[in-house]
Amino acid sequence: MPRTWLFAQGLDLFSQLSGSSVAKNRLDNKGGEDARGEAPRSNGILQPAQMIAVGQDSVRVLWAGWNDTLLQIDNVVELRGYTAGEHGAIQILCPPGISIFSGYGWTELQGVVCSDGEIYSISAPASPNESFLTLQPEFDLSDSFAQSIQQVSVSGNGLVSVLHTKRTMITVFDSYSKFKLHSLAKPTHMARKEFKKHHKRAFTCVRAAESHFVALDNRGYVWSWGVPNLHGELLRRSPAHMGDNNPGSVLQLLTPRLIPALEGIEMAHIATNGWVTACLSRETHDIYIWGWMDSGARIVGMPAVSGGDVAGIIDQFDEEENLTVVSIGVASGYVALVIEDSTTGRSSLYIAQPPAEHSLQHNPAASADQNEEDGTTFRKVSGPWDTLLKTDDEIYRRPSLICSPAATFVAVARGY
Repeated sequence: MPRTWLFAQGLDLFSQLSGSSVAKNRLDNKGGEDARGEAPRSNGILQPAQMIAVGQDSVRVLWAGWNDTLLQIDNVVELRGYTAGEHGAIQILCPPGISIFSGYGWTELQGVVCSDGEIYSISAPASPNESFLTLQPEFDLSDSFAQSIQQVSVSGNGLVSVLHTKRTMITVFDSYSKFKLHSLAKPTHMARKEFKKHHKRAFTCVRAAESHFVALDNRGYVWSWGVPNLHGELLRRSPAHMGDNNPGSVLQLLTPRLIPALEGIEMAHIATNGWVTACLSRETHDIYIWGWMDSGARIVGMPAVSGGDVAGIIDQFDEEENLTVVSIGVASGYVALVIEDSTTGRSSLYIAQPPAEHSLQHNPAASADQNEEDGTTFRKVSGPWDTLLKTDDEIYRRPSLICSPAATFVAVARGY
């Protein structure tokens, strides 16, 4: 019997969600209605929430971009989307003894990080009849830099951040070409001595957005870096004379630094997308949110003026003591929340989004259980995962939430 189900909703132009052949995907999506009962937009490329993968043991989203999705279904790694070509989905074969940890890129998959601490590029099939891809080492095997990589993240404007194996250093490149050349002549990095000042903290995760990165350390503190910081996405002031393209100012913004406004508040989760970042505090489960939306809309709790150093708080659920936010995600146009009801032990998915006229086309379908506050809609999302979460016959774990620039993924696992 399956133990993990993966659901997704969002853009599926290149079958990056469904994994069906591109020809079949275009045929299936011709006409019909989308998740909100509206006519499909963008030539029918919007996929409503539905199950996209089932695993006998596990299903993981290793990476997701605009046009590609990298999945691990049990012991099989599968790439779906543009890079998979007309197949829609294609398997990636790993060298013996090596497994894929994660992928990197923004629009399409540009490479993967493997268990040996090295990065690999994806090699195209030798012939159109082959239904698998292979891995090729990106750097020279003797390169100590390549052998110390834990994670690679790429922002929408081409910045690259590399988290090293010991998790105490991040190397930042101001272009993907410099990363490809692994030119370390003038790297922007977080030196180890910075962590010695803070009891040898290490990064636990790094998240990339349109023009910036955020990271969480093992004490629960949030760091940010990136350029140009026009919309307050770093939650810290830009250096003076930033408009003069001062190299020193750019270097300061590209250096990971603790966010002063959040220092002392321990966070459990962070999420970012576009120019919006949200994080969930460990003790009180408050949601801190800051940044700017390209629609000009604002989610309640976000600071009214972008470019500052103040984070707002989403406190919609404070009055209902039985509801606790346990996980967050940021998608294009909304913040997704996994909320647990302590009276029933069951979890539900909510979204916080601006008014409908500002919402992006691939927002999830929502139930009628909603209310408005200061122009923001808080909605309890109904989806095919509800069939699993509401049953009394099996014990299901809390659903996990992953948001990419173009889609939202919900994974539900059956307990032991």
